[in-house]
Amino acid sequence: MRADDGPLPLGPTASVPPLTARLRVSYAALNLLYPEQMRFRFRIEGLDAGWVEAGSERSVDWTPPGPGRYRFVVEARNEDGVWSSAPAAVVLDVRPAWWQTAAFRLAGSLAGALLGLALVWQRIRGIERRHAERVRTLEEQRQAEERVASLRLQLEHVSRAALAGELAASLAHEVRQPIGAIVNNAEAGRRNLARYLERPAELEQIFRDIVADGMRASEVVQGLRGFLRQAGPEAAAIDLSALVREMLPLVRRELQDNRVEVELDLPEALPPVEGLRVQLGQVVVNLVVNACEALAGKDGERRIAISTAERTAAWSSRCATTAPAWTRRWPRACSSRS
Repeated sequence: MRADDGPLPLGPTASVPPLTARLRVSYAALNLLYPEQMRFRFRIEGLDAGWVEAGSERSVDWTPPGPGRYRFVVEARNEDGVWSSAPAAVVLDVRPAWWQTAAFRLAGSLAGALLGLALVWQRIRGIERRHAERVRTLEEQRQAEERVASLRLQLEHVSRAALAGELAASLAHEVRQPIGAIVNNAEAGRRNLARYLERPAELEQIFRDIVADGMRASEVVQGLRGFLRQAGPEAAAIDLSALVREMLPLVRRELQDNRVEVELDLPEALPPVEGLRVQLGQVVVNLVVNACEALAGKDGERRIAISTAERTAAWSSRCATTAPAWTRRWPRACSSRS
């Protein structure tokens, strides 16, 4: 036997070097009379399904398919056609290369498993990193939105303060008038106390007038405080008709200076709406002030009609003048509430 032209030791088992490309097995049979008429056949158990006829050839070249143990069996036939009763056999032990060993396959499997775990870990780290970046981006966006909302509230507060400054003369008159009435009523009661003691009904009317004037001044101050309050983003249930009545004292001086009459249609039974009270109050004030400016210089009757009503799609407040009218809707500022 020869492996890649190198001899192999004879024996029942032959060790074939790794990666042998060609293995030659030679065989012979004794026949003194007619040696040329000898015929042979062989098979490799586990690979060949049956016998392979070799004819008169006394060697066979074979390429091992891979590491393992293979049993090579050969038989001879004489000139009479009789095959040998016991075939000759040899075990070919093809040795594996270092990368074909079980240890290397195990190490390769472990390395593949470790590589897979490393890839999974890297993937998890990437997902965690992207998640952290997304969370950081959302947090920065939330902080930016909070800063914008804070600036918007400050600008709205400044706008209301500027409008209140424009209404300062009207507000001073609205407060000074009831206070003056209180002082006059109190002074008249003090001077005529003896006479009023004899007429308790007249004295009670004086006190009644003092209380009414005090309440009127208080309403003006409370309305101004609510108008200037720096509102937050929380919405609340609002009586729209009551809100219009609360804002009217703030613009009463503008109405009087421009000789504008106000016609109100404010139903009491309307359900509350959900909205921002200060912003809606500013809308009412702006509407009335704009109406007074639109009517300034107009001849004839000057009248503003303010009404609140419930609509199917949204709440609305209508401000109509004797000049071209307009309607202001608030579908986003407030909504119906059952």
